[in-house]
Amino acid sequence: MYEEQTFDAIMQRMLERIPDTLDKRESSPVYMALAPAAVELASLYVGFDCMLAETFGDTASREYLIRLCADRGITPKTATYAVLELESDVEVPVGTRFTGGDHIYKVTASGQVTCEQPGAAGNEY
Repeated sequence: MYEEQTFDAIMQRMLERIPDTLDKRESSPVYMALAPAAVELASLYVGFDCMLAETFGDTASREYLIRLCADRGITPKTATYAVLELESDVEVPVGTRFTGGDHIYKVTASGQVTCEQPGAAGNEY
């Protein structure tokens, strides 16, 4: 929303307020005095844009989405354990544990494995 609020655009507006009787070139004292303020203002506009995005459910990060929902009495469900179908030519005994990538899986039933870490990451295999 504030993409047009760049350093150059802010500097241009600030320099327009300075009378033409003063030197406004890049090396002038006037320019050098205004430039740090323009940098800070441009940074603030970036912050405003991020803050605005966090106030809407469709653009909020998970942390702020949870906070937005909490205002309305909505809480996220807790993560569950991924349950996958075991494809093997060999019978694998129930209780057998093995790793797959960064996760540990356990055979919980014939032809079924469960990831020991909750969340969607266990669905990789």
